[in-house]
Amino acid sequence: MKIDFDQFNNLSFKALDIRELTGLTYRQLNHWEKLGILPMTRESKSSERWRQFNISEFFAIIICVELRKRFGASLEVLKWVRTRLLQPQAIGPFDYSIKMVQRYGFEICLLTDFRSLLIVGDELEIKQYINAGQYCSQEFESFVFLKLKKILNTILSFILKKSVTLEPDSEIFTPIKNITKIMLNSNKLSPEEKELLVIIKNRKFGHLEIRLQDGTLKAMKATAEIPIDGKNAEAQIMEHLRKHDFQTLSIIKQDGKLIRMVNEIPPSSIVKCNT
Repeated sequence: MKIDFDQFNNLSFKALDIRELTGLTYRQLNHWEKLGILPMTRESKSSERWRQFNISEFFAIIICVELRKRFGASLEVLKWVRTRLLQPQAIGPFDYSIKMVQRYGFEICLLTDFRSLLIVGDELEIKQYINAGQYCSQEFESFVFLKLKKILNTILSFILKKSVTLEPDSEIFTPIKNITKIMLNSNKLSPEEKELLVIIKNRKFGHLEIRLQDGTLKAMKATAEIPIDGKNAEAQIMEHLRKHDFQTLSIIKQDGKLIRMVNEIPPSSIVKCNT
């Protein structure tokens, strides 16, 4: 089922929704609130009324519940996990996860040691990190690995009040699947494949176009949408213009105000952008 994920950005959820989806009681929710696991759950310190959660907060809470049920994560650890998941970033874990599943067909995973490392990434990203020996140091002793696709389907089914299974866009999924096979099963990547890997791992790019010829990657183009700070719009635009020798920068205006840029970057500039 193809989902317009932008429709969820304005949704809000109540404590009742968390209770219905996870089985947590109000008593447990109150305890989690006192320990700081729930993100700012009251409208004010003196209020008895629970405030509503946005989709990113709701997703983070459901993940915490799963980590508690499956791995016995302590409440102190859950507070740390929730904080890491809700750190400000260009694209949050919920939006990123849905886009990666629906557009590219990747399984999305959470990898954490419950102390200093927490990654929400696709199977390719996790595989590459492990192959690169990122987790071989003595600093990391053990890890928890949680697949998130089933959690996404559960949340979407709850929201839409019907059974939902995220499926990838077939036009995009087939070539991506072929490239992913190459990357997962071979250490000898071409320069083009390495560049594509950089793009996929970097969450600044919301749209990626690739062209294959006889199974070989021939061309690609990445596009990013960038919010504009109204107070520093001119400086922000000039900064992005200076980043690349070749690019197409579109400015979106609404109600007389500059609201975002659409930055289209050719392959030769992409790796430079990420380094």
